[in-house]
Amino acid sequence: MERLRRQVCTKCKRNGLSPNPCPRRHKGPYLVFTSSHSSECLPCRNYCNSCCKTTSKQDIVDQVNSSEQKQKEYNESRSQHEKLFDESPGQLRGVRDKIDIPEFINAIEESSTEGRMCVGVFWPKDVTCANLWQPDKLLGLLVRVVSTMPVILHFPRGAIDS
Repeated sequence: MERLRRQVCTKCKRNGLSPNPCPRRHKGPYLVFTSSHSSECLPCRNYCNSCCKTTSKQDIVDQVNSSEQKQKEYNESRSQHEKLFDESPGQLRGVRDKIDIPEFINAIEESSTEGRMCVGVFWPKDVTCANLWQPDKLLGLLVRVVSTMPVILHFPRGAIDS
């Protein structure tokens, strides 16, 4: 009993003597922890694994501990998840759309760099078919992939100047 009292979840601040929020899914009358030495309860782990995939667990703990308002938002969202989790017969899918996720979990800072390069291919005139040429415009190319099967690459009218 003393061990249950000392074990406190770092996210929701409930201890081991708190009532089990998911009695159909987790056995026992008290809050279940991931292990006997863990500081994370099973409902918080399930909530973070299904709804907070973009945020690290340490960032969630830091944010939740930073203010009481964030703690309250987290606990409300977690309790909504617990209710849906306990009522579902199997694996809970698409739960992010059914509950209110706190803003500090949804906010993702992203940055990226993109580069593109277009490399043209210059074909000699003898590779192309004569009827595909118009004055100053290339309409298509005749390329031999297999000796018995020619392939015509077609370009939109006026796409390539000769």
